Amino acid sequence: MTKRFGQVPGGMESNAYTLTKAVLAGLKATGGDDSFDKLWPACLKVKMNTPQGPLEFSPEGVAVINGYIAEVKNKGSRYFWDPIKTYEKVTDTRLESQKAKKK
Repeated sequence: MTKRFGQVPGGMESNAYTLTKAVLAGLKATGGDDSFDKLWPACLKVKMNTPQGPLEFSPEGVAVINGYIAEVKNKGSRYFWDPIKTYEKVTDTRLESQKAKKK
């Protein structure tokens, strides 16, 4: 993206790239069958490395990813994140509260 458009990819571009790769992996697993009944379970089984670290999905379809605490640094005219702490396999906390309500 930097070479083609002159911009460093941000979160929006990274997420679009990652989700496209997840769907393509699901399609590969189904042999190209894009029916919901085949593609959805295949996508839920996807585990892959992404620009943001490892990715998998919960049975509900919520992304399980690493969370980071980072320091913003400047190198020349470019700002970047320098991770100082990684929390592995983080998911949306609302999912946990929904599970608790069902019990």
